[in-house]
Amino acid sequence: MSGGTQAPWGVSTVADVARLEMGQSPDGQATNTKGKGIPLIGGAADYKEGRIEASRYTTEPTKVCCKGDLILCIRATIGKVAVADKPYCLGRGVAGLRPSKVTADFLRYFLNSQANAMDEAGTGTTFRQIDKKTLSSWSIPLPEPKEQRRIVAKLDSLFKRSKSAREELTHIPRLVERYKEAILAAAFHGELTVDWRQDHPHKATGKQLFAELVACRARHSTKIAGRGAEALDQPEGLQDLPHGWTWCPVAILASAVSDGVHKKPDYVERGIPFLTVRNLTAGPGITFDECRYVTQSDHEEFIKRTHPERGDLLISKDGTLGVVRAIRTDVVFSIFVSVALVKPVDRSMTDYLELAFTSPQVQQQMGGVGTGLQHIHLTDLRRDFVPIAPAEERAEIVKRVHSAFAYIERLETEPSRAAKLIDRLDQATLAKAFRGELLPQSARTV
Repeated sequence: MSGGTQAPWGVSTVADVARLEMGQSPDGQATNTKGKGIPLIGGAADYKEGRIEASRYTTEPTKVCCKGDLILCIRATIGKVAVADKPYCLGRGVAGLRPSKVTADFLRYFLNSQANAMDEAGTGTTFRQIDKKTLSSWSIPLPEPKEQRRIVAKLDSLFKRSKSAREELTHIPRLVERYKEAILAAAFHGELTVDWRQDHPHKATGKQLFAELVACRARHSTKIAGRGAEALDQPEGLQDLPHGWTWCPVAILASAVSDGVHKKPDYVERGIPFLTVRNLTAGPGITFDECRYVTQSDHEEFIKRTHPERGDLLISKDGTLGVVRAIRTDVVFSIFVSVALVKPVDRSMTDYLELAFTSPQVQQQMGGVGTGLQHIHLTDLRRDFVPIAPAEERAEIVKRVHSAFAYIERLETEPSRAAKLIDRLDQATLAKAFRGELLPQSARTV
């Protein structure tokens, strides 16, 4: 079988340059996950970034490789290869190779270069696999030992750089989150709209704005979950805000602050979606994927306590704390106790409050309590203070934050694109190496 190489050296086969041992599954009753016996490599799932990480063991190994052998994945994801750091039992999804006429590193790099071609050569309907006959006859270039070492040294150097580049890319998502946090911190401290205020100075004071918010709430509701709408004492440590802004407790901003049903409901196959924390944390926005369902009658009973509607805010209050999602759908659903609902008095403030609740200024107040699983108490949530700007500036803040986030989210896509580019460059480098084009002619003939 040709591997597609046209190197200026002799050509041999895998079977001629290495001892090939196809894997065989051990007795299932002898297999365990408790670390008893010898680690078992069954297939692609046991390869982690070029290393072997066995999750199963067997006390009755069948085919066994030695330290320094290569373990090649031959089923499903064909072509993954790693060097054995100790003896392993070779399951049915892998093969062991013990190099003889080539160095282990040379063979490893060569197999890496052939991963796509081997996958195309695989057969099968349920999953693809490559058989011993095909693998044994797979052609491989056979340069002199000195040339093998030169090629490996060059590839080691180049791939060290690409590995470093990949590691740098892994930091970008964390940096993006820090950038978003910095934008929110600036937005709700008034720094993001300093220039806007210079052209649009506020005439009213922060106290006047606070009085307007209290009056607005009084017009819509006289109670909030059994509590009055009294102004709470502002805690110490809150930042000074620009002229015309005010700190305002959630209790004033919301006509209702509650959580979902406190008992596990009886789920049904189809019905009304029932959301938990995972429906807030699985991605941006609220997802209804893989949610459970409750009956219409149970839903009608649940919403007597907590009725989610478009424009309301959901906040995770158990386990993963402080994830904030605005409801931007008319889909009818109920929520579990792990999710809090904040019903804004002024629905025009929904977008602003979603960002404000996510800001460091408010998140720092959402401290959990409890020795094991952390919780946010509704009483504490009602007492959390939110920085509120006048209406016109609120709209400007939302616009600027959304614009900045859109730019950042474009940056978030770059790491995956860059990683794919590095992968393509690595494959191109390997192809050149085994065509004899990686090193200058003078170096090859020394």
